[in-house]
Amino acid sequence: MDHLEITREAILQTTAQVCKQLASVEGRDFTLPPGPLTAEALALACSSSGSAKSFQSAISDVTWRNGGVDFRHLFNEEYHFDGERFVEGRKLITDGLTSVKASVKRGNFEAARQTLGDILHTLQDFYSHSNWIELGNRFPHPDLIRSDVLDIGRVAGIARACVWVCVKEGE
Repeated sequence: MDHLEITREAILQTTAQVCKQLASVEGRDFTLPPGPLTAEALALACSSSGSAKSFQSAISDVTWRNGGVDFRHLFNEEYHFDGERFVEGRKLITDGLTSVKASVKRGNFEAARQTLGDILHTLQDFYSHSNWIELGNRFPHPDLIRSDVLDIGRVAGIARACVWVCVKEGE
C-alpha cells in the first residue's frame, strides 16, 4: 500500500469507529454494508448520506496532501525520518497536531486537512524508515504524537549502528 491508500483506509476506518460509537450513545444500530468500505457506504451507514460527496472530497484533500510531501519536501530528512532525524520528525508531527487543532477551532477546515495530510505522511514514514517493527514492536509508538514527551526512546537496535559503521569502515 502507498501513502494515499493507507491514509484513505485510515480515515474510513476511524470514521466508521466514531459513527459506531455515536450510534451506540444515541441508541441506534450501526451496520456497515457488505463489501469494501467507501465514503458513500460509510456516509449511508452513519445516517449522513447527503454528505458523501463532501466526505469524499475531504478524504481526497488529506490523501493528496499526504502524497505531495514526497515532492514538496523531497530533500527535507525530518519529513521522512531519514538520516535518523527522529527528534525533528516527531516535532513536525506534534507541531502539526497543534496546528490542526487550532485550524479546526478557527473553522479553517481546509488548512486542518492540509496539515493533517502532511503529518500523516511523516508519521507513516516513521514506520517505514525506522527499525520500529524490526525491533519487535507490534503497536504504534506511544510517544510520536505527544508533545509532552521529549525522548521517543530507542527506535534502532543497539547493534544496528555498530554494524553499519563497522561494515562501512571495512572492519
